[in-house]
Parts: sequence; C-alpha cells; structure tokens
Amino acid sequence: MSTVIGTHSRQQLSLPVEVLLQILESLDGEDRVATLLHCAITSRTVLHCARSSLYGFVTLTGYTVPKARLLSRTLNEDPSLGALVKSLVITRTRRVENASPVESLITSGLLPFHLLTNLRDLTIARVLLKSPQDLIEIFGVLPHLERFACDLVYAGKRSSLEGPVDPSTTQAFLGPLLPLLKHIEVSSGEWDHASIAQNLLEERDGAQAGRKLEAIHALAPGVGGVLAWVPVICAARAQLHTLIANVTDAGPYDLQVRAPPWALALADQHAGGHHAYLLDAISQCSSLRFLHLHHIPATFPFGASSDFLSLLDGLLGRRPAPLPALEHLTLNMVDREGCMVSVTDESRHRLAESLLDKRRYPAFRALTLRVQPQKWVYHTDTWSSNMSETVLNALEDALVERWRAAFDALGRNPDVRLDVTMERPRPRPQI
Repeated sequence: MSTVIGTHSRQQLSLPVEVLLQILESLDGEDRVATLLHCAITSRTVLHCARSSLYGFVTLTGYTVPKARLLSRTLNEDPSLGALVKSLVITRTRRVENASPVESLITSGLLPFHLLTNLRDLTIARVLLKSPQDLIEIFGVLPHLERFACDLVYAGKRSSLEGPVDPSTTQAFLGPLLPLLKHIEVSSGEWDHASIAQNLLEERDGAQAGRKLEAIHALAPGVGGVLAWVPVICAARAQLHTLIANVTDAGPYDLQVRAPPWALALADQHAGGHHAYLLDAISQCSSLRFLHLHHIPATFPFGASSDFLSLLDGLLGRRPAPLPALEHLTLNMVDREGCMVSVTDESRHRLAESLLDKRRYPAFRALTLRVQPQKWVYHTDTWSSNMSETVLNALEDALVERWRAAFDALGRNPDVRLDVTMERPRPRPQI
C-alpha cells in the first residue's frame, strides 16, 4: 500500500506506508512533536502514520499533572490511541511547577494504564512512589510489557521488609503478572523493589514471569540489596543472557542488611555467605553471555577483607564450566591509594587461566575493568570516591596502567580484548 502526500504545487509524492512510518519514527529533537502535528494535516493516511509515531513513544517529565490529565482525557475519549503507545517514560515528575516532587504520579487513578494494551517498554526515573503496591497494580494491566527499568525511585512504604506480601491482596486483578517480561532494570534509590521480585516469582494461572527474563540489571543499593533478586535469577536461568548485579561487602556498621526476611532466610541457608549465594545462582545460568558485577567493598578499613575476586575465580574455575556461553565479563573494582581491593596475584592468575581455556569458555572475547579510585578521609575514618576533577585527571593514567599490567595475561592474548577505564563517581542525584 502507498500513500500520496499533497503539496501546494501540482506535484505529488507517493510513498509506501511502511517507508512513511520509518521516516516519521526517525524524527528526533525538540521539534519532533511539532513536525508530526504538521505532517498529520496533509492527508488521512499521513494522519494515521503521524498519530502512530506521536503516541508510540510518550514521555512525561517536569510539571506533569496537566500533561498526565490531558493524556488521560485523550485516551479515555479515544481508547484506540492507547493501543498505539509502545513506550512510556515517567521522570522527574512534579505536581507543582518549579517544585520538588512531593507525591507520586505513578498511579492508575491519574493515568489510564489499562488502556495501554500494547505497552512494551516502561521506564520510571527520579520519581516518588506512594507505595510499590501502586506499581504492582499497574503491572497487572500491562500484559504485553517486555521491558521495565527504574532508577532513583523513592517510596516511604517498604512493605516486604516488614513481611511477605499477601498474595490474596493482588490475586483478584493481576492474573499472570508480566507474562512477557524479558528485561528488568532496578538501579539506585530507596524503595521496596523486593516486592516486585517477590511478585515475579509467584505462580499465577500456571505462569511465572521470572522464567521469561533474558536480561536482569539488579543494581539495588546497600548490603543485601541484590538478595531478593537471586531467586529471580534462578528462575530465569535457562534463557538469561545478560546479568548486571551489585556485590556489596558487609562492614562492621552494616547492622541491617537491606533485604526482606524471606530473602534473608534463603540467603542465610547458604553456608558460603551472601556472595557465594549470588555466585552459585549465577553458576546455573548456562546461557549467560554478558556478566557485569559491581564490587562495592566495605567503606570502613577494619571490616572483613574482601574475598570477591577469589569467589568469582572459584565459580569460573568449576568443571564443567558453569558459563560456557560467556562472551564478555565486566568488573567494577576499587583502587584505594594504589591498593587493588580484592585483587591478589593468585586471584588474577586464576581468572586468566580459567577465561583463556578455550575448551571451557570458547566464546569468551572481552574483559572490561572499570576502576573507581578512593582516598582515605581522616576526619570520618572512611574511604571515599569524592575527589575533584583535577585530582582524578592526575590519577587516571597511572591507575589505568597499573590495572592493565596486573591483568596483562589476558591483555596479551590476541583473541581477548582487555579494556581498563577509570570510573568517575556518579553525580549526586537530584529528583
């Protein structure tokens, strides 16, 4: 099928609808919406294509209440438009102009999520949640969601830290929760992300969302932040190809491990400790191709010394190889005034020996090291990554060279790419 676009002259341009859709979907920048609106008035067919592009990717940000209400009214007046929304981003929402976010906009009462019947991608960032239960209720009406990402999410209520979620409170409206979910990202913030993990594990109508996942980014903050996601990793082990996770050491002042009782109970059953519990779960993911581990050592120097890299060596050195499809290993590590935290001569030699064994890891091609420098702060008796750009620039070359030399056994191999970069601290979040 083709469409004819009229112009002010007698000339007409005939294009296949598929080509026209690609052209309109490629529009970007601040003038995208205005351009689509101008295109929409040229013909009925172009109107249809422009409408698909206009509603296909929706972003709500800033002073959002009027935008959200307008979108809600539009979708309620014409529910067919809701089916056009494929991607929704909600970020930096504010109820009052030029003010900080004080109340959640992520509720089914403000936005008609039940009309977004074809939503595939949902991202929330730098927002407040009234309760994680609001998010779970929204998930219940998004049966086609394939990707969910959240970063810098905050909420006052952390129900699963007080006890498990009662399935009877959600069973009536949920049905199979996110049956097509393939990709989930949980990054920094302060909210009850564990309740999402728990609900993904619950069987509903014979379905369990965790079994469909192909990529998990479990970067939840704090000691034990990843523990709630270990059972999800196990559930997804057959098809999981990408995993990014925090591995946080416990220091002497980490009296409360930030994980719900049900997750702690499972982790405490593992004799090797929490790190070994996570790595044993990873060892079951035989299809894993990309593994990225963020090692976060204890801040205080008199905490237990880190055994992270030796435990990882133990995982990769198992026979038969637990991760035969592994292609790329990325490690976020810490350098403390020239000391490579968790790295010993034995651990780096064992790592190279395992990864360079082509009989066990035939697909392995790259090791990436992202190294964060830290300095000792005397007045707080802690290690800190807070340094000026001038100091970081002065440290960078020597730090990169030192870590590259330490892992040179991998760097010298012509079949393996060794990348070493200095990781600069993430800016303080502003929500």
